[in-house]
Amino acid sequence: MEDSWNIQEAMLSDVLVSNVYNQFFQQNQILFKDKIVLDVGCRSGLLSILAVEAGAVKVFAIGNMQS
Repeated sequence: MEDSWNIQEAMLSDVLVSNVYNQFFQQNQILFKDKIVLDVGCRSGLLSILAVEAGAVKVFAIGNMQS
């Protein structure tokens, strides 16, 4: 489980990648507006949050935490 947390922490602390994801969601809001989104393997939930901010009405975030 420790490796999983390290991966999530690395993703959230990678400002460049996080900014690219954010830019993609903001520039493609038409893809998410009023949609239901399924985020499989959501890990930190960052992409789920960005989908909601881009206009998704509902997001199902499914992660897999292994011990």
